Amino acid sequence: MKSTVALLAMLFTSPALALAEFGEAGPAQPPAGSRPESGDEQALREMDRRLLEAVIKGDRSFFESLLTDDAIITDRNGRVTTKAEALKTFQPLPDLKFALAREDVRVHIHGDAAVLSARSVGTVQAGSQTIKVDERTTDMYARLGGRWRLLAGHTSDIPAERTEAKIDPKIYDQYVGEYQLTPSVILLITNEGGRLMTQAMSQGKPSGSKSELLPSSETTFFTQGQAGEMAFVRDGGGRVTHLVIRGSGQEIQVIKVK
Repeated sequence: MKSTVALLAMLFTSPALALAEFGEAGPAQPPAGSRPESGDEQALREMDRRLLEAVIKGDRSFFESLLTDDAIITDRNGRVTTKAEALKTFQPLPDLKFALAREDVRVHIHGDAAVLSARSVGTVQAGSQTIKVDERTTDMYARLGGRWRLLAGHTSDIPAERTEAKIDPKIYDQYVGEYQLTPSVILLITNEGGRLMTQAMSQGKPSGSKSELLPSSETTFFTQGQAGEMAFVRDGGGRVTHLVIRGSGQEIQVIKVK
């Protein structure tokens, strides 16, 4: 399990920082009413708790013993850190105060392999600045030599809730239509009772569920819980000609064909 926030990752180069999330972490508890956990599930939850504690306290020995020699640690930017690289800069972080909680911890075991996924929410206090954290981590373990070892881990940010702008929904009718990405892939935009909806179509059939587009302005829209945005573009006469999907530093143009 390895994460903090992107801002901290920019300020510090230590791979160990990318693992730090909690000050004092209590045992992660399964959801109320769930089935009883096996000994292996309990062991993995405890392993996750101890890893978080080890990073904060700078317990290099536990960190080193948990990771396999060929462990792959991938951050939210796609950068891969090896075990050897992480150990070079492993150190406690006394100047940061963590007020975070682990939520929705899921453990799936398949023989001698296991996946642990969890959401981390809260704040990191860096001096007078408070940095919000909301992310999900997914770690892969293997039972080697009779104990669980960490093989790989990955962190993804969970986009913050965005504020919807107040606009006249009558404008939605101007955006309704079919937008072509490829000859067989169409993005269908509809107005359903004053809600602007989008759905991908592949070879004339729905490909995935509908999503609501919420306005950040009269021309730019977003989907709650997702990164990126979609902007409708007009020509000199005011006619909508295409839309632009923006995300991950890229722009994709999709031409309106109907």
